[in-house]
Amino acid sequence: MERPSDVVNVRLFYDKDNDGVKLVVSNQRSQEVEVRALDKYTGKTHAVELELGQSASKSWELLSSSGCYDFVITLNGDPVFEYCSCIQTTVRSRTSAGSTRVLYIVVSV
Repeated sequence: MERPSDVVNVRLFYDKDNDGVKLVVSNQRSQEVEVRALDKYTGKTHAVELELGQSASKSWELLSSSGCYDFVITLNGDPVFEYCSCIQTTVRSRTSAGSTRVLYIVVSV
């Protein structure tokens, strides 16, 4: 039995320029696979079919969900991964000449 991680490589990145996240999925299998990402906050599903070696990405801004996300990734119709977390950013003064951005990540288990 193939493990989902043997079939697809799924990576999630914080996109600091857009205050969002970017999901990148790569097909590592010898045949085409259908990958779907369900955004549980909006109820929208984004689907892509990937040939061997192909990758696809999708970005989400997190402003409307207060910095939180919850994605269910399905592979050929079977749920295989779920990513959920909240990203909270605050700005605090570091010096009188500048400020620093502090990133807090709270992971729901």
